[in-house]
Amino acid sequence: MQRWPRWKTKYAWILYMATIGKRSRGRVRDQDRCRKPTIYNLGASTNAGSQIRRSHGAYYLVHDECRSITVHGVLEKVSILGSSAKYDICTSSSATVSHRQCSTGNAALGVRLPAGCCHVYTADGRCVSLFKVLLTNRCSNDCFYCQNATSCQARGKTATFTPAELAATFLEYYKRNYVEGLFLSSGITGDPGIMMGDMIETARLLREKYQFAGYIHMKVLPGSSLSDVRAIAVHADRISLNMEAPTKAHLAEFSSTKDFNSDIMTRLIWMRGVNERQALSAGMTTQVIVGGNEATDHEILTNTCLMYKAFKHKRVYYSAFSPVKGSPLEHVAATPVLREHRLYQADWLLRCYHFDKRDVLPPKGTNLPLDIDPKTSLAMRQFHDRFPLEVNEASIDELLHVPGIGPRSAKRIVALRKKGTRIEKEAHLKALGVVMKRALPFIAINGARHARLDEWAVLNKLVAHLQ
Repeated sequence: MQRWPRWKTKYAWILYMATIGKRSRGRVRDQDRCRKPTIYNLGASTNAGSQIRRSHGAYYLVHDECRSITVHGVLEKVSILGSSAKYDICTSSSATVSHRQCSTGNAALGVRLPAGCCHVYTADGRCVSLFKVLLTNRCSNDCFYCQNATSCQARGKTATFTPAELAATFLEYYKRNYVEGLFLSSGITGDPGIMMGDMIETARLLREKYQFAGYIHMKVLPGSSLSDVRAIAVHADRISLNMEAPTKAHLAEFSSTKDFNSDIMTRLIWMRGVNERQALSAGMTTQVIVGGNEATDHEILTNTCLMYKAFKHKRVYYSAFSPVKGSPLEHVAATPVLREHRLYQADWLLRCYHFDKRDVLPPKGTNLPLDIDPKTSLAMRQFHDRFPLEVNEASIDELLHVPGIGPRSAKRIVALRKKGTRIEKEAHLKALGVVMKRALPFIAINGARHARLDEWAVLNKLVAHLQ
């Protein structure tokens, strides 16, 4: 007898499961009306509230501290509140999400991330999935750039998680290996202390009841009390507060309900004190909107230097302004993403290369040029004072000023020199990780230059930046 091919069995099973999913979605079948509810355990531990109850053709998420809610209701909340959290930034890089539709539905290969999940990248280059979500997208603030604000005429559906619901939902995502950590923020419905209390309770449930020891990043809401800031830092690995604008005048262009000195700067001072006492493992961050108001890159980067030096922030994130339909700033032009990128490059020079801010910041009242990166721009301005640089004699700090040479390649060059090995040709530098097409006009190898700056500038269309 001819054997049924294995691939046909697998394909038939996938189609069957997809059909069952469609058939049972939102309908009550006759045979289910008399069927007793069935409990489906979703994890190894049942005391963590990890059960789904099936009754009358619908599925219910069941856990100890909240009423039963339909899985469809949970997923709808995750979809709404995950989408509402997309403007909160937790990494300078983000995963590209495919919106491609597939005719086979759930049987398609290459499953996209569930709603509310995002990819972030750690300092050592690892990719980590976070469950990024709001506790509620209801908000009493009138931020002119926000889709959840009272000033937005096109506000979508609203939803709210209870602390128990959100903790249980996150735990299910974690057990399925969808996510490795939590990024939690919230809209403000009247008193900020109420929402801060719910956020703290969510984190407490995860830490104390469910014994979750993973990464938690929590937002400090504008107007929060000192006791709430201290309480949130007990459970969080990282805390952050969005500045949104570098000065009081520029924040006033975005909102009439937020006070820069009281709601933002006072809370940042409290957060710095809490971080010094409790030593948060991942420190503090903040976020600034680029564009949408009159703030220049000079003002933004001046504020960045203050955050790093005085407030000991780990990161400052930049978000290119994107107009929201129905908001007061709907007709303001979107900020080019390239401007955001240039700010991150300048930030990198300040934070990792430790360049003098006077060399990195553009002139007062101006922005960074978009047609050239900040490091190359600086090298071209200082060419006659610093370059060409002899790579066999330069220090690490001098090498870091060369475009195309980063911290790793600079350390490799110096380490090689200490072993008594000299660099003789371009191939040696390339093997050490130097990007030669950017570095050539700024270096010399054993006294010999391999490219002229003026010819290189013509080739790269940077003649306007020649001094």
